[in-house]
Amino acid sequence: NSDGSYTNIATTLGWDAGGSVAGTGSALSTTNTSIELLDVNGDRSLDLVVMGMVVSGITLNSTVVAENTFLRVMVANDRGGLDAYGAVVRLYDHDSGILVAMRQASDTSLAALGNSGSYGADFFGLDPAKTYDIAVVYPGNDASVTVVTGKAGLGLGNIASGSLKEIVDSSLNSVSAGGKDVVWVAKENRSTSATGGYWLGSNLADHLLGDTGADVFTPNGARIGEAGDTLTGGGGRDTFVFNQLANLNTMATITDFTASAGADADTIDLGALLTKVGYAGTRDAAGVADWVQLQTSGGNTTLQIDAHTGASGASSGFVDLVKLNGVSGLSLSNLVTGGFVHLGGVNVSGIAADQTVTEAQARAGVQLAASATLAAEGAQWAGGFTGGILSVKLDNATAEDILGFGTQGGVSYSSITRALSLGGTRVATIDSTNNGIGSVGKLDISFDFSAAGASYASSAQQAAAVQTVMQSLKLTNSTFAPLALDRGISFDLTDSLGMQTQFFSGLRITPEANSGSLNGVKYVTGTESVETLVGTSLDETIVGYNGVPTAANTANLATATSYGDTLTGGGGKDTFQWLTKQAMNSETSEKITDFGFARGTGSGQGAAEADKLDLSQLLEGYNASSVLSDFAQVANVNGKLQLQVDYNGRANGTGFEKTWFVTLDNVSVDAANNLLVNGSSMTATAPGLSGNVTLDNALTQMLADQQFKVL
Repeated sequence: NSDGSYTNIATTLGWDAGGSVAGTGSALSTTNTSIELLDVNGDRSLDLVVMGMVVSGITLNSTVVAENTFLRVMVANDRGGLDAYGAVVRLYDHDSGILVAMRQASDTSLAALGNSGSYGADFFGLDPAKTYDIAVVYPGNDASVTVVTGKAGLGLGNIASGSLKEIVDSSLNSVSAGGKDVVWVAKENRSTSATGGYWLGSNLADHLLGDTGADVFTPNGARIGEAGDTLTGGGGRDTFVFNQLANLNTMATITDFTASAGADADTIDLGALLTKVGYAGTRDAAGVADWVQLQTSGGNTTLQIDAHTGASGASSGFVDLVKLNGVSGLSLSNLVTGGFVHLGGVNVSGIAADQTVTEAQARAGVQLAASATLAAEGAQWAGGFTGGILSVKLDNATAEDILGFGTQGGVSYSSITRALSLGGTRVATIDSTNNGIGSVGKLDISFDFSAAGASYASSAQQAAAVQTVMQSLKLTNSTFAPLALDRGISFDLTDSLGMQTQFFSGLRITPEANSGSLNGVKYVTGTESVETLVGTSLDETIVGYNGVPTAANTANLATATSYGDTLTGGGGKDTFQWLTKQAMNSETSEKITDFGFARGTGSGQGAAEADKLDLSQLLEGYNASSVLSDFAQVANVNGKLQLQVDYNGRANGTGFEKTWFVTLDNVSVDAANNLLVNGSSMTATAPGLSGNVTLDNALTQMLADQQFKVL
């Protein structure tokens, strides 16, 4: 069937009924075979994909999906990335409020689990005369709900009141299966959030919605004869990139295009599309007049393209490319001159979508765009780079990150004057604030070749200089334990006409199990895998990454019942530290074998062995006015002292919820809740305390002894 389910018609044909293809007793057992339902050929019906040790293959589904009866909900993060694994999508009848269907969105869709659609949740057999509301419920500790309708509280069914973190009401209205094949949702309030994102359409009729930030939309066109893509910028300087011939199949619609100067000025980029249809002339309004034109009707403007596919490239007739709702009274010259329509400019290639490096490579410096190349779209630059700007931004930047330059190609930089030079000629100045140093994580470079002489007179010469600078860009992370392992990198390149080109890359730093000294701190660090870290008799900082098995370390998955690192200080005043933005979860069993208390006696205890628990990078939103018990508590678990953490405290509107824990394996708790190390209790000395250190006052005493760090 179109939704990937099976109807067994064997008996009606007089045959013996066979077993389920994905059943455990069948020839294609799911033990050694991946059986997925994916729309391989873009016709909306789910095809059968089998990848196994014995047999692999694709069986296309010939079942026809009736028009206006299908809806796919794509679940993305706030930047357009498809990583909302396990989110549940609920579809409601808009008028009656009845739950129509429920699907799970994931990275792959295993037929054995009854999922449908890669990353998306597919709904079949809908009534084209009805409209539907969408609620997306996120899994695990997120426990958030995105409501695609504006109906506050929709989707809360079967969610425990103490589990819900937040409700995000989007401004997108209820949807109809008629005219839309794919609706994209994200875990943010689109009407207030300004993160911006990169939204890439499918080959079906997409509805793409941005937020109030600078979004980039790349619609890929729907099939001929169907409704086109619907794009809503949502505010901010949005860019709509049309770069595929499939964009000529159906007309897209931009619901809120802003063609006036200001913070919300939008841009349509036609540069790559003009190149693909064969245009080779000058990139200005007069030059493209036979290829691009406008039609205005009813207060809206439609931009049309002629692909010139006739004999000898003769005109073949204009087709509608995109309708701009609410835009009228403007000529193509107005739109091009104002920077609202981009006809040519910079084509940037050679930048790796993702790089993976080691900690050692990051400390030495990683080139971010070593193979970057700049070329004119259609051999025609829109303008040079006199006064142009290159902005490089780093998501998840930390104080240990520095964006700088290598020396290849004659690049040199003076930190005193902030001047960037090529072969001794100053071509750019680094912004004094957005300088790529520390937690800012942004580097603005302004190019001005006007005084550089004949060497940089032409657009091509200036582009070559910008290319050299981009190739020399490097990131240096000066630590043995990066706070953030994953970083998103965005490049925004603006030429002298204000035409902007935006592209993205990613960098992952793989944690290493190593030891070393940096800035006077001795580190012992681990990886994301399950492992044992052991220090020495020196004062050290031991960094754990929670011990979550990775794809490269799954040998014990079948037999292990819990995961977590085992940390041993080995003597001295050790600091046990865990870092934010890592794959931490409440199912792991992290433990410290030899935690030393300043008030403890005997082996491994006392002032010279006083260790520290550092959660300062792990707690979200904790400040001097926060209530500690909202974020951290201790408990007696199987007779041992366990520190339990709620990352964001009560910021989610609920009480304390354990999201991670670590057990001090050498600390016992007796029947009176006294803490015992080496069989002995400890005297409480913190202001206001008396008697022994117990579960009730353990954190207070540790704070007083500077053995517990949260800020």
